[in-house]
Amino acid sequence: MRLLLHYAGDIHQPLHATSRVNHEYPQGDRGGNSVALPSVSGAKNLHSVWDSLIYSQAGDLDLPFADKDWESISTVAKDLMAKHPIDADVAQNLDVNQWAKDSYEISASFVYEGVTPGEALSDEYIKKGQELAEKQVVIGGNRLASLLKTLDLAQWKGEIEAKKASQESYVSQAVTYLTSLFRVKKFKFKYDKNQTVFELTTPSKK
Repeated sequence: MRLLLHYAGDIHQPLHATSRVNHEYPQGDRGGNSVALPSVSGAKNLHSVWDSLIYSQAGDLDLPFADKDWESISTVAKDLMAKHPIDADVAQNLDVNQWAKDSYEISASFVYEGVTPGEALSDEYIKKGQELAEKQVVIGGNRLASLLKTLDLAQWKGEIEAKKASQESYVSQAVTYLTSLFRVKKFKFKYDKNQTVFELTTPSKK
């Protein structure tokens, strides 16, 4: 599922659909990764600039996300959806070849225009680029939602539950071993899908 989410997002980023090959980059520019630009909040090449929605969403969040991070991301998503309404036929298009073609066409028609390695992007480029990048995010999100609706997730429920039980059993065994090893008085654990938390106390002195 993580790969599906990742790939669906990536394919709507124009520089995941192309690699420029010319005399300067005879082996290709690695989707803009080889096109260095002045660093802005960590975005230091053409590819990372587009990953950041042309600087509008630059910078990384710490993992795992805190509640405030989810709230911030949700606010951004709602704002982008309101700003870029998408037609149903576009949102429900599940042809991944068309997704890639759409991204390629943006790269071919705009992404490299007026870009000079090592020099700052123009205000005009940033404004137009943000518009295109934001719209691609909204299109990608809508298409991902449409794709997820077609999946029969129930078929994996048994496998997921079995894996979870196996993980919990493994953690329990590990706790038992460590309790014996360190002769602790109390060793509690909590298991969930995000993390395993241990609480350790030393033995009482006799």
